[in-house]
Amino acid sequence: PGLVLAAVVVAVLPIFWNAWSAAADGWAPEGDSATITLRTHDVLTADPPLLGNPTTAGREEFGDVYHPGPLEFVVLAVPLRLFGADAHGMLLGVAFVNAAAVAGVVALAHRRGGRPLALWAASGAAVLAWALNDEILHDPYNPHVLLLPYAFLLVAGWSVACRDRIALPLAVAAASFVAQAHAFYALPAAVVVVAIGAAALTFARPSRTGLLVSVATGLVLWLPPIVAELRPGRGNLAALATYAGDGQPLAGPRFALARLADTLLGPRWLDRSPDALQLLSQPGAPLQALTLAALAAVGWLGWRAHRDGRSATAALVATAGVAVLASLVATARLPNGIPFLEPHSHRHWWVTGFAVWFATTWAAVDELRPRLRTVPPKARLALLAAPLVVAAAATAWTPSIADDRGSVSFGAVAHLTDAVADALPSRGPWLVQGSGQQAFFSVEPGIVTGLVLRGFDVGVAAHEGAIFGRHHVAPADVEGTILVASGAQRPTAPPGYELVARFDAVADAAATGHTNTGIFRAPEQLAVFLRLSTCGEDADCSALRP
Repeated sequence: PGLVLAAVVVAVLPIFWNAWSAAADGWAPEGDSATITLRTHDVLTADPPLLGNPTTAGREEFGDVYHPGPLEFVVLAVPLRLFGADAHGMLLGVAFVNAAAVAGVVALAHRRGGRPLALWAASGAAVLAWALNDEILHDPYNPHVLLLPYAFLLVAGWSVACRDRIALPLAVAAASFVAQAHAFYALPAAVVVVAIGAAALTFARPSRTGLLVSVATGLVLWLPPIVAELRPGRGNLAALATYAGDGQPLAGPRFALARLADTLLGPRWLDRSPDALQLLSQPGAPLQALTLAALAAVGWLGWRAHRDGRSATAALVATAGVAVLASLVATARLPNGIPFLEPHSHRHWWVTGFAVWFATTWAAVDELRPRLRTVPPKARLALLAAPLVVAAAATAWTPSIADDRGSVSFGAVAHLTDAVADALPSRGPWLVQGSGQQAFFSVEPGIVTGLVLRGFDVGVAAHEGAIFGRHHVAPADVEGTILVASGAQRPTAPPGYELVARFDAVADAAATGHTNTGIFRAPEQLAVFLRLSTCGEDADCSALRP
């Protein structure tokens, strides 16, 4: 147990170091991460979220369609409240989620095969954490925070097939987290859940108590979406189903097979920061055929393990096959639109790559076990732990937020939020509006969230209610308007507004190296202006600040 615990510590410490480094380097909630932070804050209020973040669901603009559930917000709510108004609690909360997933992978592997398999699982999980890149280890963006829990779901499913009684409720919890966080990932999670159910009924035959605990876990975790579904009008799940089957072109099975070849023999899952062209590359037919041959060889190892009574190894190989099937189905159903171009739509292949290579290497070791008995036990353990040490060191080595989604806005959000908080003459209510690409898509959500965390009563215009939550729409009678503006040139104050602060995102990007623009095109010049409701367009507003 001591060696296994040490392996867990080595695997998870870089994750917490990554989160601490992101906070120290100036991470701030912007864009989607800001609205996720805002809804996480709402959990412990009178208006808790019943659904997830808004989703494009294959459309070109936001509407009243959301990801399936709020479980991510619930899990991160306490860390957010504990660590202050700068939202760094989100970073620590995500680190806890990822560390728990890694620890769970190692713990269940230890139950399956003792210290050797636990060490190899820790090594695999550490390599996967490194391969996912710095951002995903701390970023609350919903398609990022679910990836390591998805890996844990696969391992929990493997344990269900091995008749581990504690695994079924754990699998239900992990599947619920993954499916609620992002609608697209509900599909591979569903494939895994179906396989787990088949394994439970065919091999595991869980006890009545285990079934009751699992069902109760699922009902509790899905209660908010169920309540939302029972409200008047079309339910969110029905809306998601409508947009999922509205006849739009899909990527199809050929593209899915290309991604399989790219992942396993590329191996793309070890590429930390692929661009869109790499993710959409088309490996030739020979490479695809070689991939299928390699999978057949893995299947042969699994069959031999089953024949020889090595049930845990056989079930592990079968689990890798389920992961491949889940990724193939999800990729074939990927819409040929915005989701097709988003890297996060392809990241499940990283987890699948981990599952296949973990199963393949362990099945090979298990097959050769009689011949390996001549190797001293300590040497065998050292060989199994070597990738863990290397991957953990690589993950902890100079973590960076430069490539974080929307990193070009981190400095703007932090600087402008502080300036606005100092300038406001009262707690509100205030209306916040955005004008310009960087302002509207990135910085305005960050300022709204930052002010709410600081205790200000701020809201947005009605047309943004679907993004921020309807209860965050500003009332008709507000103290004034906060205008966040951006553009290629320095924004000027509209009539009746006073300049609060400016920020040059172009110069900041050059100075810090934080250059990721997220969903807008380029860094811009930013400014925040303030107008009191008592200040008309022709009035003298030169002394608004206290």
